[in-house]
Amino acid sequence: AVDAMMAGIDTTGNAATFLLYHLAANQDQQLKLYQEIQTVMGDEKATEAKLKRMKYLKACCQESHRLLPVAIGLSRRTQNEIVLSGYQIPEKTTVAYISLISTANGTMFPNPSQFIPERWLRGNPEHHQAHSFAHVPFGHGPRMCIGRRFA
Repeated sequence: AVDAMMAGIDTTGNAATFLLYHLAANQDQQLKLYQEIQTVMGDEKATEAKLKRMKYLKACCQESHRLLPVAIGLSRRTQNEIVLSGYQIPEKTTVAYISLISTANGTMFPNPSQFIPERWLRGNPEHHQAHSFAHVPFGHGPRMCIGRRFA
């Protein structure tokens, strides 16, 4: 349990540091986020309801995770023999998914090296057209990161 907690602290701290770096390096996005915070929060305390209204903040976090993920991928061991993208994969084979490959793909994410939070806002012209599993910073399914909601 202590290992899981410490891993969560490390990854959350790294994710926050990467987000602050991206905002410092991209002043237009920093200003846009500041304006959202001022509009939603004002001088009041943060609440869960207010945080849910901050769509640009969530988009900034998603984009920062895409550019500098704290985990570069995930791996799973097959339970049965499967066919994956036309390849026969035997039972009990470890299959790795390296997310940096898809998140750096210009076809899925145009201008992949740029910090563009708008690509995560539905209805925005910049919204990405990537496959829904092209970016899974916390994994997926029953083995998803237990700290997903916290981070």
